[in-house]
Amino acid sequence: MHRARHEIEINQIGGLSAELAGIFDRAERKLYKERGKFFKGLSTNAQGEIIGSVKNIEAARKRISYVKDSVDKLVKKPGMVWGDKMVKAMGEAGRELARVNLTTDFIPQAKIDAVFKHISSTERAILKVGRYDAYSIIGTIGDDINEFFRREMLDSVAEGIPIQGRGDTLANRLFASGRLKAIPVYTKDGRTIMRSARTRADAIARVESAKILNATHEDVTKQALGDEAVYRNSNPRDSRTTDICLQASRQEPMTLLEWSRTRFGRPPRLRPFHLCRSVLIGGMKEWFEDDGNPEPVQNATKPPQPDNPKIKGPQDFDSIEDRLKYYTEGDSMVRDLIAEGARRKREYRKLSKEYDRLAKEGNILFDQKDRGTITKEQFYMQFGEVDTRKTKVFRQMDMSEDWQKEYVAKLVGNSDEILVKGLPLRDKWREIWEGFGSVSAEAIENLKYAGSAVVNQGRLDKGRDFVDRLMHLGKSDLDRDVVVSRKKTRDYAAARKALDKNLDDGFINKSHYDLENAYIDELEQKLVVLREDLGPTALGDSVEIVKYERLKTIDYDLTVSKLPNNRKARAFQWDYSDADQLIDGGRKRGVVLVDADSAIKTVVHELGHLVEWNVAGVQKAAQKFLAYRVRGETAVGLKKVFPTWNFKPYETGRKDKFREVWYRFWKKKKYGGRRESSLTEDQRLDLNERADVNAYYEGKEYAQSTEIVSMGMELMYEDAVLFARYDPEYFKFIVGILRGDLRYY
Repeated sequence: MHRARHEIEINQIGGLSAELAGIFDRAERKLYKERGKFFKGLSTNAQGEIIGSVKNIEAARKRISYVKDSVDKLVKKPGMVWGDKMVKAMGEAGRELARVNLTTDFIPQAKIDAVFKHISSTERAILKVGRYDAYSIIGTIGDDINEFFRREMLDSVAEGIPIQGRGDTLANRLFASGRLKAIPVYTKDGRTIMRSARTRADAIARVESAKILNATHEDVTKQALGDEAVYRNSNPRDSRTTDICLQASRQEPMTLLEWSRTRFGRPPRLRPFHLCRSVLIGGMKEWFEDDGNPEPVQNATKPPQPDNPKIKGPQDFDSIEDRLKYYTEGDSMVRDLIAEGARRKREYRKLSKEYDRLAKEGNILFDQKDRGTITKEQFYMQFGEVDTRKTKVFRQMDMSEDWQKEYVAKLVGNSDEILVKGLPLRDKWREIWEGFGSVSAEAIENLKYAGSAVVNQGRLDKGRDFVDRLMHLGKSDLDRDVVVSRKKTRDYAAARKALDKNLDDGFINKSHYDLENAYIDELEQKLVVLREDLGPTALGDSVEIVKYERLKTIDYDLTVSKLPNNRKARAFQWDYSDADQLIDGGRKRGVVLVDADSAIKTVVHELGHLVEWNVAGVQKAAQKFLAYRVRGETAVGLKKVFPTWNFKPYETGRKDKFREVWYRFWKKKKYGGRRESSLTEDQRLDLNERADVNAYYEGKEYAQSTEIVSMGMELMYEDAVLFARYDPEYFKFIVGILRGDLRYY
């Protein structure tokens, strides 16, 4: 063995090794002379110490620059020329050494490691897989199984044959060898399934090839980038890609050590078995920052070709799955939004660097002023210019962060007005709420305290305006008589005059007119009694003057509740039934209630429910989409799964793949997008629980309605780019609902 290795080294790489040594020897002698010149060029004091003067610094900089140029001239350029000549010789030597090592027993580990430096990355990967994994495959025949698999893998790579399929493939060679036995596989439900030798051959070929592919890529990445390299998981996006695989592909880039410590591990992952298709793609951290998209959005899918030539668009299909596939406009919007998000991210990063540069420039000016190298007048003039530029950049950064809602409105929006500005709930009707049997006790309590809080009208209007700007009227046939204002007055004559006008204009019918008149009569009688007791200056109760307009829109009540003892009112939307149509003569579609401290996203969420109930075709589409997404999944009790959350015992849901986008959302919103590996155990538990809660709630079961539209609208408001990136299908559905393209009329 020693003799063979010695001959290979002398004959094939010995001369070139001496040439490389000569390059370094010449460089060392030359650079040593430069060292002397470096120190001779610097001024010293009486004690021989180098003086820290501007002159010395300039001299040192010039000499360092000369040394760098010398290194390029003496080492780098000659080394590149030598390397080109050495590549072929090293490859030949490495292959010969590998052949000798694999046929020799009891070779020292250090010498085997040395061999690995002189062979190609793929061959090195094959040998490493054989050494470290020992091809520990059960159900095989023969004592030389390790050598057999190494040989087969080397041959398949050298000959370039496919992994599996028809004809001469690695899988077919493994099967034809007779080395594999059929083995029993035990399922979770207690069944026993025999896995045939043919099936095992296909699986083993895929897994072992995946190991080699990953090992080769990691080896090449280490050689090119060293220890600074990070890796991102990549895998095919198709129907066979499971949740755990998608989750791995949505992790931030990590080092190999960090990947090993995660719950995903490093591919190939054998459970579920097809995860051997995953690979870790290596690169520098900044390479993955431009688009922030670990899983690129697929190109617009080619529309299915219908047999019926009359089918021209998504609505010509009954299946929501086919509608989504055919919805190429939705695909375009996904791509446009993600591309714009990537552009804005690059722009923000550029502005951030410019801001940091200006901040450092300001600090330098302060130092110069303190050292007296510039006058105060110079400082104030220069610092003022820097501060003005810094303020301008900061404003640009602020603007570049708050762009999504406006961009989405232009991308998806319309000029239709679907939602009127919700008016406060009519006080005169609050006393009849308890007669509405379909309202829960919790809702009745919330309504009892509705209107008692100071309303942040701006927050409510922002939520309403966001939904209204995105929502298209489509083919919806909405009411035209809408309550646009209410005014309280103690002038009963004016109230009767307004009531007469509403009747004459046809906004109210005779029964409604009589009901309102009777109410005014009642208030006038109360006022008469009150003045008899307190005098003629006593004031009576107020009555409302209601103004109507003819608008094709949804009319609804919007109210804010403030519960005692700082309890938070649970927001809800409730659609008025026929029995509840005392309110505004039946024109109001329902009520939206939020807590006094609710965020804008909550208003958007509840208005999503209002839209689902009242815009034609939306509820049916939402039901179909939910059924399509959670098909085959069993609903679970939310209170049982999340006992610490405020769920009711009767609430059930299914999570489908809704979890992924919510995981990314909470990771970004609460933890600043940090890697999961940098979070504490409690933080990881919190993050995963929040993602699961939102996912199950999104798949919540109702008799008729869903959470699909409301949760989708909430995501659209909170982070449309993240929504489009991590659940493009769901994003497309919401866009189709908003525009009317996917509604079931």
